[in-house]
Amino acid sequence: MNSTVEDRRWMWNVGVLWIAELIALMGMSLVMPFLPLYLAELGVADRQAKLWAGWVGGANFLCAALVAPMWGAIADRFGRKPMAVRALLGLAVSVWFMAEVTNVYQLFGLRMLQGAFGGFVAAAIALAGASVPREKLGSALGFLQTAVIGGNLIGPQVGAELSHQFGYRATFRVTGCALIVACILVILLVREADNPNARANTPRFREGVRELLAIPKLRWMMAVVLFTQAGVMLINPQISLFLQELVSDRAHLNRAVGWVSTAPAISAFLLATVWGKWGDRRGHATVLGLALLGASLSAPWAAWSHAVWQVFLIRMAMGGFTSALNPLTNTSVAHCVTESRTAGAFSLISSAQMLGSCLGPFLSGPLAAQFGVRPLFVATSVLLAIAGCASLRAGRGDAQPAILAAT
Repeated sequence: MNSTVEDRRWMWNVGVLWIAELIALMGMSLVMPFLPLYLAELGVADRQAKLWAGWVGGANFLCAALVAPMWGAIADRFGRKPMAVRALLGLAVSVWFMAEVTNVYQLFGLRMLQGAFGGFVAAAIALAGASVPREKLGSALGFLQTAVIGGNLIGPQVGAELSHQFGYRATFRVTGCALIVACILVILLVREADNPNARANTPRFREGVRELLAIPKLRWMMAVVLFTQAGVMLINPQISLFLQELVSDRAHLNRAVGWVSTAPAISAFLLATVWGKWGDRRGHATVLGLALLGASLSAPWAAWSHAVWQVFLIRMAMGGFTSALNPLTNTSVAHCVTESRTAGAFSLISSAQMLGSCLGPFLSGPLAAQFGVRPLFVATSVLLAIAGCASLRAGRGDAQPAILAAT
């Protein structure tokens, strides 16, 4: 009977978190692809647009990279649910006020605030990981990943129509409301099992980070995530500006941005569960390495594209390969640590992800302003190749994963 109750609890939690993630990611992807175009409304000159697109695109990730380990340590000691609620509230407030900004500096500051108090996906993964049985963790995290993909699939299309019909500011307000709805769902419906013994045995922040970083496989996976995100985000902030060069009819630009932004999510939706099954059979880090090498081979072709449909297909291929990143990384890391330390381990992965997501846009601005957008696709290919090789190196230990002993 107790087993049945526990099964219902974790399945209920995962189901609610899936809905909350879908709403949150759909809301966030309503506005993120259009941030560079929003700069024109704030008076940013064309010659500065590429530079500010990179800075604004990476500002939230810079803050998130710095604070993610702290939030993870707090979650391990005081509970994962409060961290999920905190992340959603921080996102909702910061995005809502983006509709009220009058200059690019205010927008940059709100993006920094968004990063400092965001991180809902990592918080949701940690919250789910605390209740899901270890033998079912891979499938549960893979299921949660479909919500991320679904949100990124639907959001840009809805955002394109909203921004086209009502403007960018209204789209920010809709996103803020969507995040509040997701927050209410988590508050009312997610139940976190209390485990005072695990929290009592959780070391303090610095000591806990040192212990986690002592695990070789975790360090390798952090490198994989960092280089992958840096590669993907090197080009993402410039996509809308790149499409401006290809779309002669400006009235259709928002729709073109929406479709190209959706392309990776389409293939990811089809392949995310496949990667998980291959990872279970062949080793999660090994399969991830092969997938990232595939993404590396796909990326540079966009540098020679001259039509929106070409960019769409190339981005679709990249998205199919890179969709392996989150489920395979999280499952691999979850098997490296004890249950009481999952939030801390996931927060370090999140920190590496955010650092890569910050470095990519910050580098893309000056590089695009100096050399144009097309060479960035080649640079993305190089970074993805490095990530793939690092993941293959981490996969050598798949047969005997390191286990962090409980302290």
